[in-house]
Amino acid sequence: MSSSVPPGLSLDTIPSAPPPRGVLPDFIHGHTLGTEIIAVSAVSSALALVLLSIRLYSTLSITRSAWYDDAACVCAIVFSLAYVGLFISIRGHAKHGWDLPVTSYSTSYFKTLLAETMICSFAMLCSKISILLLLHRVFTPVKRFRYCVYVGMLWATAVSGLSIIIAGALCAPRSGESFNSLQVIQRCSHQGTWAVVQGSMNVALDFFILYIPIPMVWKLQLGRKKKWGVTAIFMTGFI
Repeated sequence: MSSSVPPGLSLDTIPSAPPPRGVLPDFIHGHTLGTEIIAVSAVSSALALVLLSIRLYSTLSITRSAWYDDAACVCAIVFSLAYVGLFISIRGHAKHGWDLPVTSYSTSYFKTLLAETMICSFAMLCSKISILLLLHRVFTPVKRFRYCVYVGMLWATAVSGLSIIIAGALCAPRSGESFNSLQVIQRCSHQGTWAVVQGSMNVALDFFILYIPIPMVWKLQLGRKKKWGVTAIFMTGFI
């Protein structure tokens, strides 16, 4: 890339995106969302840890019924915190493209992006597996229900596994390449197509997980009001 730069012009002075008309690039004081990223990450992570602590206290100390779903939940939190840490580490890039020089997109930045993608896939997989295992524990006597849970687990594993494989195939450098080489950047840009597919499959899986327990609830020997109440509890998953 440096060979295409005119002599005497440094890459440190070239913005990574053209600014709008009338706007000048500002590499030092350009608007950034770094503070907001830290604040939202801290609040959401703290809330997740509090809820996990309540869950573990309940299953370990009160009901003494800890199971694999609790372990999967812990794994989801660990991977989520790792993702948050990586996200915060590159908060300096939370600016308009014209306020970032081309050189800000270094090898370490693209390594972090690749690690983020893979860790996020593991976090999503563990969170969905945790929910499915919990449903399995609650409705395990129903054979058809167990099969639905198994389908959901295979579905989640396939989506996350493909995401990791595709990210590695497209965004990891091959022989003779570096993370910030033009070939890798161009190839990695095609990951957006898979991101749409992955997002659609994850949304469909979320609806599938939400639907699984509803038929079982309405077969319980409960009054109609209680059935609606239990259904409403499961529907909080939409949040």
